Amino acid sequence: MGPGSNMTFKCKRPEHDALIPQEWTYLLLKEGDPQPLQNQTTPSSWAYFSLLFVTTQDSGNYSCKYFGSKNPQRESEASTTLEIWEKGSLPKPTFSAETALIMATGSNMTFECKRQDNDALVPQLWTYLLLKEGNARPLQKQVTIRSWAYFTLQFVTTQDSGNYSCKYFGSKNPQRESEASTALVIRVKGPLPKPLLSVETVLIMAPGSNLTLKCKRPENDALIPQQWTYLLLKEGNPQPLQKQITSSSWVYFSLLIVTAQDSGNYSCKYFGSQNQKREPEASSALDIRVKDSIQTAYTVINLTRIILAALILAVTVMLLNNDCHSPRS
Repeated sequence: MGPGSNMTFKCKRPEHDALIPQEWTYLLLKEGDPQPLQNQTTPSSWAYFSLLFVTTQDSGNYSCKYFGSKNPQRESEASTTLEIWEKGSLPKPTFSAETALIMATGSNMTFECKRQDNDALVPQLWTYLLLKEGNARPLQKQVTIRSWAYFTLQFVTTQDSGNYSCKYFGSKNPQRESEASTALVIRVKGPLPKPLLSVETVLIMAPGSNLTLKCKRPENDALIPQQWTYLLLKEGNPQPLQKQITSSSWVYFSLLIVTAQDSGNYSCKYFGSQNQKREPEASSALDIRVKDSIQTAYTVINLTRIILAALILAVTVMLLNNDCHSPRS
């Protein structure tokens, strides 16, 4: 029925010649109500009951029974039940998120859709639908006898950002859906910001030196306080060279007594303890060069030769200069 309509019932007792002519009282009953909704007394074998301007509150299971004035304690059994439904939408459900509304990629997102507990609603199966704005079809569906249902989206990406809501309907009247719930705005953040790798020493080093690198993540107020794992990477190495865990926004890596084998392109990256699947891009690479020890030896020899040659040249110039200014000259 539509809201505002009138609803009329007819309650009829069997006509039986053995029944003594008397006044009959007919009672209109509704499941869940302890008292009859209406009563009528008549000598007739039937009675009519009317409900005017019905609303959703009038939905439910109706029946009737009767007794005679000669023996009021002798009541009939209740009639077969009639299920009456008002066509208006079911009450709007509540929709909540079990997780944060701003999430990182790779996280799991859980919602709860809950309908109002209403004694007037007939026990039945309920279908709950998870909706996303812009999607023509529901994302998920659950069928249960409970007054709530959970929906989970796993390993979310930025594509899962959007406005989510839910609605429901019962198995007794699938055409009568609830209003959609109030929408929740969900935002899924992309990769973590790219870190910066810098060197505390020079990029070209001598063998035996110590190399210190600093890996720093951008400080972002939106990042949840947590433990951060920093990895030192070298091009060509399948595994990180070093790992450090700290709550700080930076970390130092040290390579001691470097050799020519330590030359190469170094970078770093990091991830948080709250969501280890959400890694950032690696930092820009630093090209570190460690001079070969043989090359260094040759360089030292050449420098020695240049210095000796310069000394010899200086001495020669001094001697020539003295000869030019002597009295003999």
